[in-house]
Amino acid sequence: MTIIYFIVALGILVVVHEWGHFIMARRAGIRVDQFSIGFGPKLFSYKSKQTEYLFSLLPFGGFVRIHGQDPDEESEGDPKKAEAIRKSPDAYASKTVLQRLGVVLGGPVMNLVFCVLIMPVVFMLGKTVPAILEKPPVILGVKENSPGEKAGFKKGDLILEIDGKKFSEWDSVFQWVLLHPQEKAQVLVERQGQNFSLLLETTTSPYMKETVGYAGFEPLFFVNNEPVLGMVSANGPAFQAGLKEKDQIQAIDNKPINSWEELTAIIRSSEGKKMLVDYMREGQALKAEITPQYHEGMKAWVIGITKYFDPSSVVKKRYGFFEAFKEGTQENLKLLGMTYDVLKRLFSFQLSYKALGGPIQIAQASAAAGRQGLSDFLYFLSFLSMQLGILNLLPIPVVDGGHVLFLGIEVLRGKPLSYRIRHAAAILGMVFLVGLMLVVTANDIDRVWGLTQIWEWVRGVLR
Repeated sequence: MTIIYFIVALGILVVVHEWGHFIMARRAGIRVDQFSIGFGPKLFSYKSKQTEYLFSLLPFGGFVRIHGQDPDEESEGDPKKAEAIRKSPDAYASKTVLQRLGVVLGGPVMNLVFCVLIMPVVFMLGKTVPAILEKPPVILGVKENSPGEKAGFKKGDLILEIDGKKFSEWDSVFQWVLLHPQEKAQVLVERQGQNFSLLLETTTSPYMKETVGYAGFEPLFFVNNEPVLGMVSANGPAFQAGLKEKDQIQAIDNKPINSWEELTAIIRSSEGKKMLVDYMREGQALKAEITPQYHEGMKAWVIGITKYFDPSSVVKKRYGFFEAFKEGTQENLKLLGMTYDVLKRLFSFQLSYKALGGPIQIAQASAAAGRQGLSDFLYFLSFLSMQLGILNLLPIPVVDGGHVLFLGIEVLRGKPLSYRIRHAAAILGMVFLVGLMLVVTANDIDRVWGLTQIWEWVRGVLR
């Protein structure tokens, strides 16, 4: 099912993106030779108004082929043919800079329009969130030796402001902490009717090292804190030992386990030694031997489990049409701000490249969202569409932002760059994108399986 959700998500968003290019090209009087849903061998097609519409075998997105977008390439280096294409009234190259800019921006803009239209639908269907994140940011607890404890936060403190910005619910505080690892901030709290200013210095999360921020008072640490298993990762140590969702851990090596924190602390300090685990399943006492694995991405010993969340601890809020549009707009603006913040921190080297996710993580996230229902899947699609739109606007040759850059240079020079320069830039852009894809895929593999374990397996095979 993970592959199916991934194909559906990717297919919808790429078709939306290419449809934007298609619409703007047609409006500018540019001939569109092909519009394909999918790649590879053609399954069937039909032709209408000089455009061939294809349905292809591999459903991984789609493409549009616009006449005259690159006359030098289309003419296979023949100068006369290239010039004839440029002069063709229905060719991309014959249009004004403004018309060509409209075609280039059509894809990213359509992705953003998709967000504007879909996010309100999410709020009309009902958005599912942990109930605690909807509540005022009253601290439920502070983890020992955490940044929050060192700063002086106490149970019952109400967070009012962070660096002068007001906060009214846990969701926005939680997002702030995640996006600001290793940063100092003045936090205004209310304690027993009096206001205090505390200096918080976040660290990177001990659970997702070098990826997200950590304060130690995040509310999800202190709700559903029983040692009950949620998701059990396929092929992880717990899965291989036979543990399942909703199993409750009773003891490890005969030491009673009373909370999720105790469970994770013992696993992290295990140094990979085999553990005897006592657990309950539907009233039956069971035992298992589990050997933790070291996860390079998380920099911790793990057994491949997550905490179980009782369905009663989440809420699904539904809104009327106008209220949903308002909430959807606010959510889109929040996600836009988060995306900008992540990009800024990434390009200023304040955020590690290990924070980036690739196709495996997208596939897992799309499947997780799909299993939660239509509302969550549409929310994920809207979020991913925004990322696709924004990333396509980056000034990298071979993506839309690169074409915008070339058009800007053309305006300044009074003529376009030569084919040789554009071709060389395209090669550099492709090398960058392939390198980026390798990095994010390596990150995904590291998160799921751990590169160290894979390398040890490869070494064992080669011996």
